[in-house]
Amino acid sequence: MIGKGAFGEVRVCREKTTGSVFAMKKLKKSEMLRRGQVEHVRAERNLLAEVDSNCIVKLYCSFQDDEYLYLIMEYLPGGDMMTLLMRKDTLTEDEARFYVAETVLAIESIHKHNYVHRDIKPDNLLLDRYGHLRLSDFGLCKPLDCSTRIFQMWIMVLELQRVMIVLERTTRTTSTLAEKQENTCLFYCWNT
Repeated sequence: MIGKGAFGEVRVCREKTTGSVFAMKKLKKSEMLRRGQVEHVRAERNLLAEVDSNCIVKLYCSFQDDEYLYLIMEYLPGGDMMTLLMRKDTLTEDEARFYVAETVLAIESIHKHNYVHRDIKPDNLLLDRYGHLRLSDFGLCKPLDCSTRIFQMWIMVLELQRVMIVLERTTRTTSTLAEKQENTCLFYCWNT
């Protein structure tokens, strides 16, 4: 098992004929109903099926039986950003800049499809075998009610600020990162 949530778990699985490795998210239907999460799970599945981006974890297929809903997704062997941050203790400014840029691309890719993630944190930023980032866990995502550029811009700024706060805590150049955070937000606002 590589992850556990409120009503499900994620396991590594192997396809028998090809030997390909995947991540299988297994969600208990009775718990989804009991917790009123059916719409959230539906939004997650729909977003993953709709968005084709190198910045978002890929969904290969979904199916269900009487008890569970299964999402078969790309397996990302690099772990998550939280583990990387705990292992490295601090990131260099270049590393922080790289991961912020990849996070911005991931956020933009879901906003282009009129969804908002609502749970961006290091645990939901997974790394592939080359160290590139993929946004995952869309259990709290919602379709945007308003498709105006201003509304999307402010959502991007708020989500980016959450990422920057975490990165600020893991680098020794707090003051320059704080300035870069402000500049990044302004740059994004000015260019969208």
